[in-house]
Amino acid sequence: MDMLDVVLLVGGGLLAGSVNTMAGGGSLLTVPLLVLTGLPG
Repeated sequence: MDMLDVVLLVGGGLLAGSVNTMAGGGSLLTVPLLVLTGLPG
C-alpha cells in the first residue's frame, strides 16, 4: 500500500463519517474506495 492509497482511505473515511452523521449511507463511499485500493470490500 503506497501513500496515495493511505491518503484516499483516510480522506474517504472522514468524508464517509460526515455523511453518516448527517444522512447515513457513508458505505456508498467506503466500499468503492476499498475495492479501488485493492482491499477486500
